[in-house]
Amino acid sequence: MIIDLHCDTLCELAKHPGQALRHNHMMVDLERMKDSGYLCQCFAIYTNLEEERDPLAHAKRLASLWMEEMERNRNLISPAISAQDILNNNARGKMSGLLTIEEGAYLKDINTLHEFYDMGVRMVALSWNYDNGLTHPNVKEGEDPYTYRNTTEGLTELGKTIVREMTKLGMVVDVSHMSDACFYDVAEIVDGPFVASHSNARALCPHARNLSDDMMRVIRDHDGVVGVNFYGPFLRQGDETSRVEDMVRHISCMRDVMGIRHIALGSDFDGIDGKLELSGAGEMDRLLEALRKAGFSRDEILDLTQNNALRVFREIIK
Repeated sequence: MIIDLHCDTLCELAKHPGQALRHNHMMVDLERMKDSGYLCQCFAIYTNLEEERDPLAHAKRLASLWMEEMERNRNLISPAISAQDILNNNARGKMSGLLTIEEGAYLKDINTLHEFYDMGVRMVALSWNYDNGLTHPNVKEGEDPYTYRNTTEGLTELGKTIVREMTKLGMVVDVSHMSDACFYDVAEIVDGPFVASHSNARALCPHARNLSDDMMRVIRDHDGVVGVNFYGPFLRQGDETSRVEDMVRHISCMRDVMGIRHIALGSDFDGIDGKLELSGAGEMDRLLEALRKAGFSRDEILDLTQNNALRVFREIIK
């Protein structure tokens, strides 16, 4: 069974009102998730600060859309606000949806963070691609992402306050998109696990969105996980084609650096483009078969497809 730590399907649904979560022409829908044996899909409330005049209102609209789709499809999927919910839903023959945030610009105070916690949000990536008063992105506009490293701009004081409150509430801190300096600030603040929900290995592809060996070891030492991203330019430098063989290469590299216990899946479906060998949730078997052919054992595949992410959820969102 599959746990995917990141997709942008909610935002795509909001852009295309004629589409629905049960069945659509995007990358993720419930029918294909069920066919592929999904245990849980993390659905991001994603906000592009250049497109949204009122990021908070946009985020609340996506949260409302999420609630509507969960209710409309309650025979197939139920929301999860704890690791036990995921297991309970599975026992009832249902998949789970876990609500997350990607871009936390509107989390300007603890009360707003609590409001989204009460809506069911259990994982937050405070950054996307812009400075937002909390964090700094790993790629600055106009910089070459394959050579640039943002090693000096860390979390703001407000950002540190929000991260500390997240740890108190039991929310997963997601460092994908954060600058290198922000990453290490999170590692100083968070005692237990944190995640990079959709990032790859810089050693194989030197994009700033990926993680250095040292960063991966820090996540390992915190007993967190890195979700492998399926986007072509994060898999191979300058390549718009997303290949399964490159996903396996990154997973193998991560295993060498961190051990299999710290790898998960973070497809970034509905947030990526280019030529995709895995065009959506219905084709996950192609990755699993490639892993088997590459010599990964059944237990290793179970760890990276579900057990590792579930372990982190058990630790944080109990």
